[in-house]
Amino acid sequence: MKIFGLYFDFCIEQAKSQIDTESSSFFLSEADLALSLFCERCAMSEDNVSLIDDKRNKFIETRHVVYDRMRESDEIVAKQTIDNNESLIEKLVNLANDLQKTSNENEFDITIAKVSDAENLLQKESFTFQQKERYDAISKRYSKVVTDKMRELQRQSDKAYNLRAAETFKIVYENFKNDEKKYKKNEDDFRDLISNRLCCFDSTRFFNETTIYYNFVYTYIFNAVNEGLKLKMTEYAINSDKKD
Repeated sequence: MKIFGLYFDFCIEQAKSQIDTESSSFFLSEADLALSLFCERCAMSEDNVSLIDDKRNKFIETRHVVYDRMRESDEIVAKQTIDNNESLIEKLVNLANDLQKTSNENEFDITIAKVSDAENLLQKESFTFQQKERYDAISKRYSKVVTDKMRELQRQSDKAYNLRAAETFKIVYENFKNDEKKYKKNEDDFRDLISNRLCCFDSTRFFNETTIYYNFVYTYIFNAVNEGLKLKMTEYAINSDKKD
């Protein structure tokens, strides 16, 4: 009986004094188990009945304390989760604005990475009704912003590609026009001119205007060389590696 009392009181004190609810629950369960075992095994004398009533009352009192603490802890955690979700949703709103302002692919990729990081930190299962509505709305906005921005960046990339190609075609045209004899006599120079400059761009990315200018330069050179170089020129064009 003495050992039971000492152990029971120890568990009750530990249940009350522990900061984390997991430890409090453990010691509360230990106290409950000790009381149950004592009830099963002790002789039902007046002293033991009185002791059991006293310990049961202590257990019930302590259980209320522990459960109140657990409830308070759960409420604090729930509020922290809601506040954290609110902060992350606001961050996603701001990142959507940043995404719209990106001017190149690097800025776009960096911002998308930040969006992904914020998304991964969200605890969606703890959303309030209002938070779910806001999140659904911002998700739809992201779908449109990303699609529009990718189309815009692709257009910028294609524009830069076409301008670079057109400038190269101009140089090819001028070089050949100014020194036709050199390119007609030296096959290595002619191959370099056609393979590595004129025909090294991906024509599937050309704007109509770029295609017209390319055809003009190609036709000009093609008409200026003999039949042997015409065949070589065709082979160089077909086998040339395309630039990104």
